[in-house]
Amino acid sequence: MKKILLFILLFPIFSFSQLQSDLLEQKIILDTKVELTKSNLMVSVGAIAFGLLPVTDDNINIIGGITIAGIVSTPYNLFRYLVYVNKRSKFYKKNNIPRKKKRGRNK
Repeated sequence: MKKILLFILLFPIFSFSQLQSDLLEQKIILDTKVELTKSNLMVSVGAIAFGLLPVTDDNINIIGGITIAGIVSTPYNLFRYLVYVNKRSKFYKKNNIPRKKKRGRNK
């Protein structure tokens, strides 16, 4: 009888810890996707900026190709970044996870 009572009392604690680990896993996955898409966006913007450098005759094909790749990939990376940020914000709001505050922003 004592074992059954102990099991009934401790079962919600164990199931809650499993729920917390699932939430933590989802949070880590979303944060990682946001960081990866942000770095991809910065690379594509950097490719466009690299194309604005002065061009000589011998490297015009390379810089032109990099610029075109940056122009094509930047909207795609921006869209992906905004989608993942939106998903992360909804997840944080749904599960009442506090957001890290940036230094220097007063709200």
